[in-house]
Amino acid sequence: MIQLLPFAREDIKELMKEIDSKPLMIQWSGRAYSYPLTEEQVKNYMDKEYGKGSYIYKAVDSSTNETVGHIALREIDEQHELGRISYVLVYKRHRGKGIVKQIMEQILHFAFSELQLNRVSLGVFTFNKPAIACYEGFGFQTEGVHRQVCKLSDHEYWDTIEMALLKKEWAERTVPVQEKVIAKEGSLAETLKTKE
Repeated sequence: MIQLLPFAREDIKELMKEIDSKPLMIQWSGRAYSYPLTEEQVKNYMDKEYGKGSYIYKAVDSSTNETVGHIALREIDEQHELGRISYVLVYKRHRGKGIVKQIMEQILHFAFSELQLNRVSLGVFTFNKPAIACYEGFGFQTEGVHRQVCKLSDHEYWDTIEMALLKKEWAERTVPVQEKVIAKEGSLAETLKTKE
């Protein structure tokens, strides 16, 4: 089972080891940082985001206590009930195990059920088909494409897809599961009606 735990300063070096190429760094952070990723950059990222009320997590395999990924929920706007998922990363040796789905499930539950947000957005590079498919599986809708937002080299630019998920869409996705549970326990529903 994967747990999301607060990302702390002692986690920085492991993250830096994971971000071992310019393309991976851009895929993880967009235009936010310059390669190679340094401890100072990560500390500044933490200070800035925690100072704004963001939530930064490491994903930990509870059976081994090993860090397997990273994710953040940022740009929290309590008045308009908004948030943005960023810095999603599954460490290379743990990819292909369905970890990103577990991470997303937890961060979305936190955003919609605990923080009571109404809208959660994210950006993903157009070539990252597995990530796009994963986000669509959670109900995220494509809202547009930002063309050539990151420059990888003199002749290569990357486009991003902007996606978002609304609380009502999240609720619609989770309702069928709840209905199945109630259907299996029909007597419970009848008991509640009787008590009313």
